[in-house]
Amino acid sequence: MTGKWIGVLVVLMVAVTTAFLPADDKSILKAVSARGVIFEKWGYKLKLTRLDSQCTINLGKDAKTPSTYSLDIEGSCKMPEDVDGVLITQEIRVLKALTVTGKDIRVAPKVRSGRSAPKYRSGTFAPILRVEKNLHVAEVEISKLDLKTNPYTIDKLETELVVVVAVDRVEKSVPAAVSQTLQELATDLKARVSSMRISSKRELTLEMSCLRRYAGPKGAFIEAIRALDADGKIIGQSRIRDGDPLGQKGKVTASFTLSGKAEPASLIATIVTESKTRKIPFEITGIFQK
Repeated sequence: MTGKWIGVLVVLMVAVTTAFLPADDKSILKAVSARGVIFEKWGYKLKLTRLDSQCTINLGKDAKTPSTYSLDIEGSCKMPEDVDGVLITQEIRVLKALTVTGKDIRVAPKVRSGRSAPKYRSGTFAPILRVEKNLHVAEVEISKLDLKTNPYTIDKLETELVVVVAVDRVEKSVPAAVSQTLQELATDLKARVSSMRISSKRELTLEMSCLRRYAGPKGAFIEAIRALDADGKIIGQSRIRDGDPLGQKGKVTASFTLSGKAEPASLIATIVTESKTRKIPFEITGIFQK
């Protein structure tokens, strides 16, 4: 077989494989395979694939509307193989946007009034997808970073991502039926199946309503769901992909295709009962003048 045909065969095999992946997995595989610049810290690999700077400059004298500048960056972050990461901040936090003279050109964030601790913002964390055995990765971004001047003048960004790492887990059986009654799954975590839908293609969309004692990356939360038939055989499984597992009160959703013809008889929820957060600093340089 010639090299040309081997290449065609590989492309076809990849196309067939990705055809059966969930949309999120297809998206992350596309992000991982895209060309980009990689920054590595402690085995974490931040790959930036797209940079978009926007400037609205008023040229007239004494303009009433000030000029505005912003920066957007898209990328992905791959976990080290020895890190059991489950969630990551989707937004890359920018600590400083420095010029060559060391000036921080970020527009100063609004200062909170009072001394109360900042409240957890739903949607802060996104799931780390396990696309392959050694490919645990998530899409991340910098969205609408407001600046005082043209992003072209940036020499480096000092940034960080926060990863939620699982320390301990338990599994809990849940009836495969919609219920109005919350069931205790772990200490300070209650949940119920609020919606179950099976499409004509045997795709199960499962929604669970959750009540947690805490909001944010502490306490127990649901990581994954698998469905069992009447014989206890696994007929489908997925990690939580939609909703916010860390919300104090809300809903999470898992979607997966059921194998065979059997209906789900029971569900097994995988629950992270203990976790820790890691702040991963990245210094982003060498991309702003391209």
